[in-house]
Amino acid sequence: MATFCREVGAGSILMSPGTVHEAIGREASVAMAVSELRLMQEVCARSGLQLSIEPHWHSLAESPDMARYFCEHVPGLRLTLCYAHFVAQGYGQRDVEPLHACTHHMHARQAKVGFTNVPRDEGIIDYARVIRALASIGWDGVICLEYNPKLISGAVAEMEWLKGVLEGHIRGIGGASPAQQGTGLGETP
Repeated sequence: MATFCREVGAGSILMSPGTVHEAIGREASVAMAVSELRLMQEVCARSGLQLSIEPHWHSLAESPDMARYFCEHVPGLRLTLCYAHFVAQGYGQRDVEPLHACTHHMHARQAKVGFTNVPRDEGIIDYARVIRALASIGWDGVICLEYNPKLISGAVAEMEWLKGVLEGHIRGIGGASPAQQGTGLGETP
């Protein structure tokens, strides 16, 4: 896989952190995932690639603490961070922000408790806050928009809207709060 990625010009490989193998339980599943990710990280490092995992619901890294655990136990591992996976489980933005320090790449979409993909008027992720927090640590990664058209009517329009919100805040135009700008972005604790 590393050879293929290098040959097509990809700079990174994204993997799932894995799931619980019922036959061995959570603790052994985490230990196995850490071991395998360390091996994969070594291959990526030798190939000049960045290895990242995307913490997500129903994975071994479904909480911010477990996402951080993987980064601490697999030297060089980074995250592809999507707030939606944590917000849907009831985590607040303050819970997710410490993960910025080990984030390589981000996915952006609106979410709310119980749902990882919702229209803007239902979403509670404050992307102005996300951009400010990333800027405060000098983060210079890539943010990709991610919507499921099967779940969101008008997904293309939702992505265009969110793209505009992100670009506005990245350029520093968004000095007013999200509510004042009429973006529909809510503040989560």
